[in-house]
Amino acid sequence: MTHIVKEYVSTNGTKYELKEFDSSQLYHPNTVREVKRSNAEYYDVINADKKRAKLEEAQAAKPKVLSEDEKFAIAVANKKRQDEAKAAAELRHQQQLQQHQDYLASFPDVAEVATTNLLTFVTECHVWLSKNYTLIESTLTSTPTGFNMVMFEAPKAKKK
Repeated sequence: MTHIVKEYVSTNGTKYELKEFDSSQLYHPNTVREVKRSNAEYYDVINADKKRAKLEEAQAAKPKVLSEDEKFAIAVANKKRQDEAKAAAELRHQQQLQQHQDYLASFPDVAEVATTNLLTFVTECHVWLSKNYTLIESTLTSTPTGFNMVMFEAPKAKKK
């Protein structure tokens, strides 16, 4: 008699059995063919279920083909995000400009001018010189990449 080694329930609910022969007995050729056919069917069903699962995974992983309305909605959302990012960047830029203007209008003990733009460098140096700040010559720096830096000292209070 053959005995069942494993059982498998397919995705459609059918039960399949993997059978093994008892080596101490002799079997009719028709019985051997039937067991071999049954075992082959067992493996075929397992392989078919695996292939089906892989196909379903591949279908799920495929990018969805978008309709024109979906594409338009995505484009609108992207444009809105870009506009918001641009507005935020512009706001940051305006805030930085305002902070810099406030700094130029202030009277710190030591003023620093550091920039890569030569015109900006000269203009800001003029701002501090016009406020009677004194150039600290030891801080004058210029690099080959165009970076210029200098520090100015606040005017001393006049003694009476």
